[in-house]
Amino acid sequence: MDSSNPLLAVGDSLRKQDLHELNEALKKEIVSSGHTPYTSTNTHEEVPKQPKPVVQSKLEYSPFISLKTLCLKGKILETSKMCINLCFSQHIPKPPAAKESEIQKAFNGDSDATWQVPMYVGLPKSFNDVVVIDCIANSSLSERCLADNDTLLYLFELSLELIEDKYSVSLDRKFSINNEIYFGSLSTHYYSETTFDDKDY
Repeated sequence: MDSSNPLLAVGDSLRKQDLHELNEALKKEIVSSGHTPYTSTNTHEEVPKQPKPVVQSKLEYSPFISLKTLCLKGKILETSKMCINLCFSQHIPKPPAAKESEIQKAFNGDSDATWQVPMYVGLPKSFNDVVVIDCIANSSLSERCLADNDTLLYLFELSLELIEDKYSVSLDRKFSINNEIYFGSLSTHYYSETTFDDKDY
């Protein structure tokens, strides 16, 4: 722009004034709506960083065994009857490596037990007036369940405890095994890279 031209200088000044007034009017409108306008002290205004989009992947899993029990206190989906499908998947984190003595402490429920098994607890669904929930652990435990009944009982108890904690119910420990390894129609589960950041999956 030719700064020596007084007409151009006046026009440029008017444009800046108009933009300033428009900006102030927009700020007042934002504040009146209960929001805080974004302001920057930088000469070249920086756009706030946006969080990365959460990418979800399908959770592939294999059914292993299914048990049925009752809600003694509270209900999920308006029914007290429940089936829990215990499944395994490579996508679930492995339990930490530990000495067998530490694993047995967890099986026995010792107060100083530190070994823990990550487990995914799915959303409840209704099937034939029964609430069905999938509980999924890492596939490395499947062979141990076949060889060691204590491992299977531990995973059963873990499933019950996690469901109780997540859905605020009390479940009967007098459960029975279903004839099918998976009760109901197979559910579709999804996970993201942050799904297993916390112990409450």
